Amino acid sequence: MSSLKDQVKALEKKSRLVNENLIDAVWIVDYKSRCIDYITPSIETISGYMPDEWVGGNVETFMDPESFEKAVAIIEEGKRKFQEGKKSIRNMDLKFIHKSGSAYWAEVRATLTREGKDQLKVVGVIRDITEKKADELEMKSLNKKLTQALADKEKLLQEIKVLEGLLPICSACKRIRDENGKWWPLDIYVKKRTDVELTHTICSDCKSVLYTDI
Repeated sequence: MSSLKDQVKALEKKSRLVNENLIDAVWIVDYKSRCIDYITPSIETISGYMPDEWVGGNVETFMDPESFEKAVAIIEEGKRKFQEGKKSIRNMDLKFIHKSGSAYWAEVRATLTREGKDQLKVVGVIRDITEKKADELEMKSLNKKLTQALADKEKLLQEIKVLEGLLPICSACKRIRDENGKWWPLDIYVKKRTDVELTHTICSDCKSVLYTDI
């Protein structure tokens, strides 16, 4: 039978194996100070920083300012519910700063827990979603372009309808030009394109000018 010491060593070995091979990173942050108490080694793959560089530092140091403010607001809301006895897990898409200086996106799932009587801790899991976020932003951009293209198409169709409703007519002889550039007398043009039969008469205005003796 193995001793308790051997069992503890075996558990520590398994725990170390899991922590070192996690794709996501697990962290514990002190609620009041915002300082990181603990983070798994997998954070190096995500952020470029070694775990020792995270531990003891303020989480704000590693985040985009706007995302940090967003995270604080969400955690504050979670705290109010926690104090009411409603424990919940908060999901956040937040932007972090890689050690190289570039930005990356991470999905953070966090919850509040109490350590001792007074200390509040934020326990969370970080998952790199930079590629997923890039795809989402590209899709959003494509949808925006598609919406604009459809709007432009609709506008063009409306303009075409207006243009189709205009007839080029000679200001002198009053003949009409068709789509092939040929000029037609008004009555022939109308007859070729409609079922209307034209009859010739004379309006009262023309009658008063041309036939003053009638």
